[in-house]
Amino acid sequence: MVGTSPSRIILGFMLAAASLVVWISKTTTTIMMFAVGLSVMEFATQKSQDGNAARNFGVGLMLCIAYAASIGAVGTLIGMPPNALFASFLHSNYNIQIDFFTWMRSGVTVVLVMLPVAWVLLTKFVFSTKGFALGDTVDVIRAELAALGGLSRGERAVAAVFTATALG
Repeated sequence: MVGTSPSRIILGFMLAAASLVVWISKTTTTIMMFAVGLSVMEFATQKSQDGNAARNFGVGLMLCIAYAASIGAVGTLIGMPPNALFASFLHSNYNIQIDFFTWMRSGVTVVLVMLPVAWVLLTKFVFSTKGFALGDTVDVIRAELAALGGLSRGERAVAAVFTATALG
């Protein structure tokens, strides 16, 4: 959905990590995304003619996952334990009550500013992906999606439980 260029792939990983951390812990999000990122890194290394460019892409991808999970965790009160501890500290010491949505008003603003800044810094300056091409990844993605098939009964059940939990 975000594109198939190396910098756009990194953007997709960052958006996914920052979105997932709203629902699951930062550590879990990072580990889960690293597993997927390693597969993408391996694919990129096999497709690349330039080992240094593939290395830059791989390092940028791994860092973007870690940074995006940390940045995304700032967005909600439950994103990471220090957020809740800080809110509790403010309430017990200064009688300042911060609820979930009050936190999100400030936290999501930070996420919306920091995520693009981190992406630009990682992909344009620190680990530039300029000149690195993965070739025709659209066909590979379509073939992999087709090989997955439809959702199984267990996968649909997990999706229903996750949705009910998130709504609750």
